[in-house]
Amino acid sequence: MLSHWARSSPEPTLAQPASLSDLAEASNRLGSPLPSPLVALLGKCNGFVPPHDQDAGGFSFWSADRLRWWQDRDRAQLVFCDYLAECWFYALDVDSGAVVLVGTESGQPQVVARDFFTFLDLYMTDSAALYPAP
Repeated sequence: MLSHWARSSPEPTLAQPASLSDLAEASNRLGSPLPSPLVALLGKCNGFVPPHDQDAGGFSFWSADRLRWWQDRDRAQLVFCDYLAECWFYALDVDSGAVVLVGTESGQPQVVARDFFTFLDLYMTDSAALYPAP
């Protein structure tokens, strides 16, 4: 991921890796352990920060302190990324491990990847699967 972002123009501004304290605070705030694939990414880069808090394609990966539940009442989908200044969001479904697109006009979550690592592969190739279904 880091090399992918380094080739991006403009290159997103990457935050320093999340500390164990950052991860523990996020877990406590959310009331749930963070999924291990997300911990792995945050341990390399704790999201994008200004001045370039989006990549060239309009994606913004979030820091540990920005992570939130899509719907607080069910705590099933953990938002970790948005597109074009929060036009829609990407969330990790903590039960299935799938990445879902939420916050679109349809109002229905759309599975975009069977797991977090597949999502990252799709992201790096700008796959059409990442965008809302027509």
